[in-house]
Amino acid sequence: MPLKARLHYESLVHDIFRQAYERNTKLSLLFKLSTVSHFVELAGLSDRYDAQEFIRSLFLVEVLGSQAGKTKRSIWEEYKAAVKAQGEKLLVSLDEFENHLRKFVDKNSLVLPATQEALRHFLKEKTNHLLNVFSLSKARGKYVIQRMCVRVHQVGTLCFLAATGWRRSELGFTFSDIKISKNNDGLDNFSTPWRFHIHWLLPKTNGMSKTMREITSTSYILLSQLACFLPKNQDGPVMGNDDFIYEASKLLWPDFVQNYVLFDENHLVDEEHEASIQKVKREVQRTFPLYQLASKSNDLKKALSSYHSGEIPKEQRQLLEENIPQAMLDKLASPDIELTQKNVLSIKSALLRDVKYPSPHAFRHMWAEAVLMRYRGPVGSFIRANFQHMDERFFMAYLRDKDMKLINEHAERSFISYVSQQYADLGRNAFGESVSQLPRYIELSVSKTSVISHEKYLKKVATVANERIESVKANPWGTCIRRAGTDFRAACSQGGIPHTHDAAPKLCLGCTNVDITKANLRGIMVYTRQEVEACLNPNLPSQLKMPYIDTIKRAVSVVKKLKAKSSNPSRYDKAIADFEEALSAANVYQEAV
Repeated sequence: MPLKARLHYESLVHDIFRQAYERNTKLSLLFKLSTVSHFVELAGLSDRYDAQEFIRSLFLVEVLGSQAGKTKRSIWEEYKAAVKAQGEKLLVSLDEFENHLRKFVDKNSLVLPATQEALRHFLKEKTNHLLNVFSLSKARGKYVIQRMCVRVHQVGTLCFLAATGWRRSELGFTFSDIKISKNNDGLDNFSTPWRFHIHWLLPKTNGMSKTMREITSTSYILLSQLACFLPKNQDGPVMGNDDFIYEASKLLWPDFVQNYVLFDENHLVDEEHEASIQKVKREVQRTFPLYQLASKSNDLKKALSSYHSGEIPKEQRQLLEENIPQAMLDKLASPDIELTQKNVLSIKSALLRDVKYPSPHAFRHMWAEAVLMRYRGPVGSFIRANFQHMDERFFMAYLRDKDMKLINEHAERSFISYVSQQYADLGRNAFGESVSQLPRYIELSVSKTSVISHEKYLKKVATVANERIESVKANPWGTCIRRAGTDFRAACSQGGIPHTHDAAPKLCLGCTNVDITKANLRGIMVYTRQEVEACLNPNLPSQLKMPYIDTIKRAVSVVKKLKAKSSNPSRYDKAIADFEEALSAANVYQEAV
């Protein structure tokens, strides 16, 4: 090829690379939770969900450009007006925000050389560096980089699976199946200008009829990142095929078992969760060799053949003999056994019957439990980041699915079992800083029986909890654990019927069914902010402040109770000071009238 033509094509490739690099750099950098929180703080806002969504919306316009259908200016002005009505204000202008954003991107991303020749040398240098680091030839290096991209794609698929809990059969959609529409919901359109839906199949419940299913903006961003792995102009399944998804679900399990940061006893963990986490660690590490043996059918079949011939390694023999029923072992040792697929699967099921391991279906169960445990329980940072501020409509949409209802009921039972057993084991100090009538309720219910052993006591607690606790609902300011016989006394009760969908701090704080721990402190502060601002407002008539004053009194009472039980009481001082300042201001204004 003539030099002139070669340089021309190189220039075209460089242009495509620059555009893709700039877009993908922003996709990977801007939507990290740490980046979003940084810009929330820059704007002078509390790090709450609507503020995060506001920043994410501005970043989406940055990435999508005119395709977003809305300008940064309009998003900024609408949110500015909304927070002003709540007594807040943005501490920077949009121009200042934009200037900071440009500097942030430049500081945290690699700047490509400006000229064609310089970029050619730059790319060659980086390629050679990668090959040297991994001691690879050019041919082998290309394969390794491709495999690395596949792994990253699988991790992203795993994140979407964990964030949505969808069935594997529901994940074959393409990027063009994602529909973006204007958000007309007055409750949140000032922070979330768009709604994101996937128009795709739900084979188990809807057959071959496509259904619109809503996803969060963070899930849309994740899918945008995953779409980068598809060949340009090829609209294939964003999540890959069935086998790709199944392999993705298992990908990180060995690393989790061996290296999960919370399993390290030197890592700081809340005392209330330490015992639960160490119990999980012991269990998954004990059963991991079983999982390794059984998870790959070919490896298992080889091991079974070796057992049959008597040439199996000692470790594998021990695993099989300790975990397979004797009748199955006898059959395996018989001379006429055939290791058909059916027989191998039967043995695999026996090996894995008590083993915890990941699968797409397991993530559906974990999703439901994460929704309930996002404010309390031994959960990691992914759940804290992705589930704490989940909008109620997303969870309720899942509950319309009959299969998901059953999974949610199972998750509720798991949550109830976890909480009740913690209280039974450790008494009222089970969760350290907590405000709840549940431990007293458990004590009264179980104390009616005769003196029993500790083991029987725990079983009795489990029985009482399952029989007497009717439902659970997690809210940022507290968990509603509805007990039998309390419906008329519930703060949200209307005509003796609890309306838990009306949950709000003004109702829940002080309710007989609320269970509050230190994890709810932030939720209490954020979701009573409107009441605090109203009491501080000198222009608001005093008679309109009365319901706000009542809510703040309940909030400060709860926070003081948490502080009294805390080993670090100073963490509550700011909340108490804010509440008492609001009450004092309200009283001053009332006296002046």
